[in-house]
Amino acid sequence: MYAGKADKIASSIKLTVAIVALLAIGIGVAGAQCEGCPKSPEDYRVKQFWYQGKLVDKIIVPGRPPQDYRAPAVQLPQMRPAQDGYPPQQVEVLPNSPALDWSYGCAPTSAAMIFGYYDNVLYPSMYSGPTNGGVFPMTNASWGEGECPLSATHQGYDGLLLRGHVDDYWIADGDPGPDPFLIYGWPEHTHADCTADFMGTNQSEFGMSDGATAYYFNNDGTPLEDFTGDEPTGRDGCHGMRLFAESRGYTVQTNFNQYIWGYGGNTEGFTFTDFQREIDAGRPVMILVTGHAMVGFGYDSTQTPPLVYIHDTWDHADHEMEWAGSYNGMQHYAVSVFRVMPPPPPTITIMSPRDGELIHVGTPTIIARIVSESANYLVDESAGVDPNSIVLKLDGVEVTDCNFDNTTGLLTWTPSTPLAQTSHMITLDASDNDGKAADQATCNFRIVVPTIDDGLHMFSLPYTYAADQMPTPSELLGLAENEIKLARWWPEDSAYNKHHIYPDDFASFLPPDARGPTPVVASPPAGLGYFLSIPRRAQLNITGQALDQVDSYQIRLSYTYDPPQGWNMIGCPFTRPVDWGSVYFITNGQRQSLREAVAAGVTDGVLFGYHSTASGQRRLL
Repeated sequence: MYAGKADKIASSIKLTVAIVALLAIGIGVAGAQCEGCPKSPEDYRVKQFWYQGKLVDKIIVPGRPPQDYRAPAVQLPQMRPAQDGYPPQQVEVLPNSPALDWSYGCAPTSAAMIFGYYDNVLYPSMYSGPTNGGVFPMTNASWGEGECPLSATHQGYDGLLLRGHVDDYWIADGDPGPDPFLIYGWPEHTHADCTADFMGTNQSEFGMSDGATAYYFNNDGTPLEDFTGDEPTGRDGCHGMRLFAESRGYTVQTNFNQYIWGYGGNTEGFTFTDFQREIDAGRPVMILVTGHAMVGFGYDSTQTPPLVYIHDTWDHADHEMEWAGSYNGMQHYAVSVFRVMPPPPPTITIMSPRDGELIHVGTPTIIARIVSESANYLVDESAGVDPNSIVLKLDGVEVTDCNFDNTTGLLTWTPSTPLAQTSHMITLDASDNDGKAADQATCNFRIVVPTIDDGLHMFSLPYTYAADQMPTPSELLGLAENEIKLARWWPEDSAYNKHHIYPDDFASFLPPDARGPTPVVASPPAGLGYFLSIPRRAQLNITGQALDQVDSYQIRLSYTYDPPQGWNMIGCPFTRPVDWGSVYFITNGQRQSLREAVAAGVTDGVLFGYHSTASGQRRLL
């Protein structure tokens, strides 16, 4: 039973009975729905006023489940596939439409079913709680009868540790207030995670008794869009749905309340054809009957009158009603329509190589990010990309072995054979699961294999390799081992002469001090410096990866007490130039700019390089 919600309030609350006269222009007093007593929508109209040249009706929706009746469940029709020779589909049902039992108001419960549906399709931040892995479930059974955090948050449910909507506003069904937070003077919770917060439901400050929500309509049957004309004392439930969706980071296309065609004799109202269009577009509709709100999630136009498939907030079953008919004696008179802005198409960013870049690696890894934001601008998500739609082409030829991670949105591909030393073009296309295509991304780059002249050089290799793919100097330079002299200064050597000559392991591209828990560099050989002497010009066979996606790179420096003290041989870890003045030092956990490090005596701040000439000379840089 739902009439006994007062037992869910931990504190004992003395109820005050009050008669609230909500009367305007001679319209009758609103009250709780009388089971077995026929009523009309006008019995719930509490106010009528002129707004922007139109007569506006305010109707209270206080609906609660009948104690001893549940509507018969129906078996949804099987959807036949579209085929030639058959008439257009005349039955449509939205899948993934939750069915909830009543949770502190039929209107917020219906709104929770609508947002729960959107959470399951294209808008995954409508519900962000811990249940069901953060995806809104198809029923609220996991929280217990009458509880749903998307309808009304409640301390102790769905991981909520603080007071929520129920704790602040609920006393008992039909109670006019004042609300508990006003009675006891505790701080009101911040409106955040449930529809009832934003729809004004149960809140005495909006004139709503417990279980009730207000809706406003143009009396002539035209749609009343996002109505705020009774604020701050009155809140339209449909406007509250907009506020909720916006609080979740989404953009609302439109929201409106409207009487159905023919109600009150109007010829401007919402028709069954309009309802079909909403369902066909993937949008459930709130169905308003006398004193009650439900959700329409499908239709059958083969019947006369046509049928609407509904979830009535009384149980977890599927039900049906005739359009413009009655449901358990409650007359259908209006709808509340809510449209979220359709998600934008995915965006594609080619991260590497950069457009116009000269590439020194014959097998560069192509890196791109494909993101479908699901129209949510408060969170960074990569949901919704259709992997089968991704088409990567190199010089007009489609690549079939690229890798795409739908969780991160990253696409990578590395050619199995070196590319020709010429210009190349990449194109990348993709669509989301709804078929919306991203703008094509393009990138032009050129393969230029570097060379190194004969003679003596200070040398570094700004690339990283997997440990099992680390080249030898001979493989890199294309020269015999006995033609190469490669030396590296190892400052931690206890000997006075700290130079190590290849094939000494400390002069390799993966030296021992670049391994283990505190390596001198994280991605060898990037950042390591060498002396190199070769007898003739060599073309470098580079197969490693540049650190293009790394913003900063650490090189561990050593200071020893054995002379010569404090010398370190380093290489630029990037393929692009680095301003020496932009480096910083971290000493004992303290970060210092180059100027600060010099002032603190950490370094002299001086770089020495080797300028190779015919005679050879060392030059201060």
